[in-house]
Amino acid sequence: MKTFNNFKKITSLFYKFIFYLTSAILSGLILSALVFTVYMPLSAKEKIEFSYSTWYFPILILLFILLFFKSKKFIEKISSKKLFLVLSIVYFVLGLFLIIRIVGGLRADAAIVFNAAADFNSGVYNRLTEKGGYLYVNPHQLGLTTFERIYAVLFKFFKNEKFIYFFNLLFILGTNFLIYKISFKLFKNKLITNYTILLSFLFFPHFFFQLFAYGTIPGLFFVLLGYYHLLKYNETSHYSNATVSILSFALACVIRNNYFIFVIAITLIQVFNFLENVNWRKLIVTFLIVISIPMSSFLLKSYYQSVTHIPISQGTPMLAYITMGTQDSPVAPSIGGWWDGYNSWLLKNNDFDRPKAVEQAKNDLKKNMLTFYNQPMYAVEFFYKKILSTWLEPTFQSIWTGPLPDLGNVQNSRILKSIYEEKNGYYFLNSFGKVLTVSIYLLTVISVVYNIRSKKFSAFELFTIIFFLGGFFFHIFWETKSQYVYIYVLLLIPSAAKGLEKLESIPILKRLANESHNQISKLHSLITDVMTRQSTKLIRFITSLGIITSLISFLMIIWILWSNLVGTDVAGWVSTYAIVSLFGGIQLISLGVIGEYIGKIYLENKHGSRSITSDCTYDESDE
Repeated sequence: MKTFNNFKKITSLFYKFIFYLTSAILSGLILSALVFTVYMPLSAKEKIEFSYSTWYFPILILLFILLFFKSKKFIEKISSKKLFLVLSIVYFVLGLFLIIRIVGGLRADAAIVFNAAADFNSGVYNRLTEKGGYLYVNPHQLGLTTFERIYAVLFKFFKNEKFIYFFNLLFILGTNFLIYKISFKLFKNKLITNYTILLSFLFFPHFFFQLFAYGTIPGLFFVLLGYYHLLKYNETSHYSNATVSILSFALACVIRNNYFIFVIAITLIQVFNFLENVNWRKLIVTFLIVISIPMSSFLLKSYYQSVTHIPISQGTPMLAYITMGTQDSPVAPSIGGWWDGYNSWLLKNNDFDRPKAVEQAKNDLKKNMLTFYNQPMYAVEFFYKKILSTWLEPTFQSIWTGPLPDLGNVQNSRILKSIYEEKNGYYFLNSFGKVLTVSIYLLTVISVVYNIRSKKFSAFELFTIIFFLGGFFFHIFWETKSQYVYIYVLLLIPSAAKGLEKLESIPILKRLANESHNQISKLHSLITDVMTRQSTKLIRFITSLGIITSLISFLMIIWILWSNLVGTDVAGWVSTYAIVSLFGGIQLISLGVIGEYIGKIYLENKHGSRSITSDCTYDESDE
């Protein structure tokens, strides 16, 4: 019994440590976002620009959160299934539009991996076996290449890479579905679940990453599938759930190695859950999940080794990525610590002799650490900028990873041109993305603080928190990009949704919300009464507006005819605008005429009732 109590104390301290650390990190990011704005230009070379945030940025965040808070009663009434279904349909239609209308194909690593998969299907393995080949240098991409061999087979039938985007769209919808189901399982709260659904669909980087044919999207789907079935196994102890969970985690980590951080988070939760409630079967399943990952990697390499009859290269030393993550790039105009090609250069510079490459990576890392030691202010600035550029870049490179004008891609859609050619659409997404990201951070802090104060939470609520912390500290020293970390922010959404739901528990906010609601309601009633009481001026204004609109449409039609004669017309736009304007004007005129009749009837009845009242009123002077 004493040992059990000690375990409970240990787990309690662990949870507190996680909560306080998360609150500190997220609070630091929020405060930094209030001061600095991170912006990524849409150029082929990666670079980050810093500027000061606008004075009204905090107001936008408060308005965004208040919008959800004030819509609480309406959101709570909606069926979660119907809400998810409707948003999924809209999402799917928009996704198809993006896939069909986008101009530009695969590029960079995505194109290389896909071509390697096609070569493998044809029995050509030179990218893996020859020195300097992509997979020779990056054997960790073997899992993704193997997965994309399925795409390469399909390519023979479709002859277009866009079907990969379509599968990514399906994986994204599947991911949103799993986030929704996991949220419901964790919190058993309809409002939190609906908030989760809304925020996950609003998180637009997830949507635009469908054009990124890499391991991030399918890997995220499989890791969440594994987690969902692990939750079900903990409830039901069905071995089918355990099997699906083990296989899903293994597949996710083979496709994208970074998801091993998720497995570490799951393992920690399972271990501490075991200490609180001893269950050897759950612990065995956790052990199988952990060992399935290196086993899968071993089996995969063994397969290719048997096919090629050549030992698989160990590739770039892992130390190279830490060295790259702690240095300013000498060749690329990127922020320090971002990818700069050092990993590929290191092997090539040492004639693909891995021991020599390891030795040079060690020496370069020592130089970096010595520089930080001798210049502490430079070290602070370096890591501060690295953290901000990674976690506060609002698009998370979701647009940048798509087709760029620098690479000769010119969009034929006005909407896509505005986004992918760095115009108003891209600026809007940056602004909205910053508000959304910082709001998620802020609401997560509220959720964490609530958990600290109430001590009412399940151990499995911690999985996204630990996953976030793992990603945060991993990318402090490891090579980084903002695209690497969007998955950590996305999976904070259930915690942010809980923070939204717990806003009501803040007395000051609740009182202010009620007062503002009453004031707004009174103001609305007053304005309505002033505009409609004993007056038809508003109706006449609408009628006049309809007449003006109709006249404008007639002028537009004349312009269309003239433009057609001189050959300067823009096909479609003017004619569409004129038709819409004409019919809109006719509708306003019609409503105005009807309103005039109703207004006169109202005023005449009101005047008549006063006359009758006057005639019937008793007056002593009449006697």
